[in-house]
Amino acid sequence: MDVLYVLRSQHDELRQISLGLLGDSGKALGFLARLSAYVNASAESLYAELADLVIGGELLVGEAEKLRLEVFKFSKTIEKEAKKGALSEQKIAGLKEVLERYFQFEEQVVMPKLRSAVRTEEREDLGQLLLDGVSDALEVVTGKSSHREEFRV
Repeated sequence: MDVLYVLRSQHDELRQISLGLLGDSGKALGFLARLSAYVNASAESLYAELADLVIGGELLVGEAEKLRLEVFKFSKTIEKEAKKGALSEQKIAGLKEVLERYFQFEEQVVMPKLRSAVRTEEREDLGQLLLDGVSDALEVVTGKSSHREEFRV
């Protein structure tokens, strides 16, 4: 599956899930696990390859990492609040804002570069790599594997 489609569908899914976070700590924790899986898989699969595939790839990777760390910061705060059962509307709004910046970066900067610089066959390989990475990371962050992994700094 083309990585462009995978990225768009991951973004759409996470945007949809994020709509009902306020007042539902369980849903918030599930969302954070799903978000962690996506962002970590992107860093380890897509961005690891992107540096070599497109001109200026290292700069893209650096910018994505800055945004990833911002998402991480808000996620950790919300995770602590959710475990206490007290979700702050302001913190959730902050996470959504930073997440939207991350998605916009991928949609407006990364995806056009991938579309123009990477052959369809390679994009399909990247898409599968990203899907597999999200699946594997989700197993880890939800505790379905033998060790627990969260956002890595």
